[in-house]
Amino acid sequence: MRAAVLAAGSKALEAVLRGVGCGRRSEAVVCACGAEMGSTGLEGKRLVTILGEIRFMRSRYECPSCGASRYPGDEELEVCGTSRSPGLRRMMERAGSRETFKEGRDDLRIYAGIAVSSKDVERVAETIGAESAGGPTLKREKSKRSSAKPERKSPPTKKRRKK
Repeated sequence: MRAAVLAAGSKALEAVLRGVGCGRRSEAVVCACGAEMGSTGLEGKRLVTILGEIRFMRSRYECPSCGASRYPGDEELEVCGTSRSPGLRRMMERAGSRETFKEGRDDLRIYAGIAVSSKDVERVAETIGAESAGGPTLKREKSKRSSAKPERKSPPTKKRRKK
């Protein structure tokens, strides 16, 4: 039953996203170099969401000056450079706050039916943590400290007794 409900939800989400990020835009898409970008057509993207995997089409824009490309639909949905939805990334971040990333991975599989690797949980949790903190995460700092070589202490000296 759960699988059927999630499958129906993912199909509904695909239908909602059909118009997002594709078609003519009212404003020009401008490249970081300042040139106006031109549409090169639609490209599909696979996204993993809390409802399951979906596929959506979005317009691709390319800069005639520098060759850079942009996907305004990805920007609108906050999925630039990732194949995971914002909701799934938030779940993975919370799961990553467990004692181990393996426990977080197991929790996602048990509670949400989402199969990801413990390394995926670690990457997402660390990325979001670094973004929200504006720097390296506490876990990364702890791992750097724990992997550092301990300071060498000189052996204790024995005091000689005077006779």
